Amino acid sequence: MENDEETSGQMIDEIYANGGSGEDEKRQRPIINGEQLDVEAYAALYSGRAKIIRLLFIAENCGNLTMQLEALRMAYDEIKKGEDTQLFREVVQKIDGRLGPTYGMDSAWVDSVERRAEQRKEKLESELNAYRTNLIKESIRMGYNDFGDFYYAHGALGDAFKNYSRTRDYLHHSKAYNQHVLECHSCQH
Repeated sequence: MENDEETSGQMIDEIYANGGSGEDEKRQRPIINGEQLDVEAYAALYSGRAKIIRLLFIAENCGNLTMQLEALRMAYDEIKKGEDTQLFREVVQKIDGRLGPTYGMDSAWVDSVERRAEQRKEKLESELNAYRTNLIKESIRMGYNDFGDFYYAHGALGDAFKNYSRTRDYLHHSKAYNQHVLECHSCQH
């Protein structure tokens, strides 16, 4: 038990939260120093957009070139699992050919994703218009929610937030309201 407290104390010394109580020396210590961070293990703690954003943060703020390139490589791979073509272009630009031709601009993928997105958007608009015509509140709410999901997947967070917010007018019970709050919160962060 005493050994656990000792280990815990060492960990707190190594990773010290900003603004915590402690000596001035501890407050000045960096959370990540010059040592190698296991980028893959760190990224595995997250999924989706949060994972990509954290990888890009590492790439932009880390002074170690190997870690920067590893974070960019992982961000590239993760983005290609989704549909955010704008973020993909930004990552390709940041890579700037440093990872070889495999991690360059994939125009065929971008065109394919954008073509599918346009078709999906037209389908969602058609469905939502039908729901509005029939005045089915739950379907209208779900239509706006689907649009929010669509825009979130494509990186248009402002449009996603607008559509998630529109669902509020069509909520029937507290469970749906709680889901609505979570979706709106995810678009803001």
